[in-house]
Amino acid sequence: MKLKILVSFLLVVLILGIQLVAYGENPYEGTTLRLLFNRHVWQEFIEKKIPEFEKATGIKLVVEVFPEDQFRAKRLIEVTSGIADLDVFMIMPGQAGLHYATEGWTYPLDDFINNPEITPQDWDFNDFFEGLKQGGNFSGKQHSISIQSETSLLAYRKDLLSEYGINVPQTMDELEAAAQKLNLDYDGDGKIDLHGITLRGRRAAATSQFVDFLYTFGGSWKDAEGNWALGKPEAIQAFNFYGKLLREYGPPGATDIHWYESTSYFMTGK
Repeated sequence: MKLKILVSFLLVVLILGIQLVAYGENPYEGTTLRLLFNRHVWQEFIEKKIPEFEKATGIKLVVEVFPEDQFRAKRLIEVTSGIADLDVFMIMPGQAGLHYATEGWTYPLDDFINNPEITPQDWDFNDFFEGLKQGGNFSGKQHSISIQSETSLLAYRKDLLSEYGINVPQTMDELEAAAQKLNLDYDGDGKIDLHGITLRGRRAAATSQFVDFLYTFGGSWKDAEGNWALGKPEAIQAFNFYGKLLREYGPPGATDIHWYESTSYFMTGK
């Protein structure tokens, strides 16, 4: 197990662009690691690095890739079974990091990060933004290392805003007004041909988008004492507003709209 944890850490180091030249030729020959990935642009990048890693270490990597919902379900089944041979997996710390760390399903990496014998000299954890480091740190232990960070933005069609005399929304009220105005029935048949907005409404994919609304309305997941705060008025207001945008101005079947569907609606002009 210790060896697998070590080579798993070295895999993370390679993924982040560090050459494994200090460990000798094939130092872990005969070791096999099993990786579970979410289908993602970073997964594609990582897989391109696998031959380099295997050549440098002698380790065989077995990679399994699934769409997000299936990935999350399979990952949970694997770690709760107690018999899984899963070594490396993707995780979104803001959603599942605390749970996995508390249950002991992720292993602290501090001993490896701080060990100069197994951490290349040109890899410095302090090069990471503090927020990225803290995102994977639970109870003072570093349970994950970020390979990416994401943010939210408002994507819009300049031609439609110009055609209908709409300024780029700066507030939530302006966002709703724009979505309402752009909810269009072109041919008058009573069916919406162009939806005013598309947002994610399906399970885990919705939470990372809803959080922007939650904080904008003054809410939070937890209060200062660490108690859940989703029942507070600000959180309820944010939830109702988000739901209204989905129901009244978004494509039908809001709770089935994931990353892929939302992007497709926007890119195809629907």
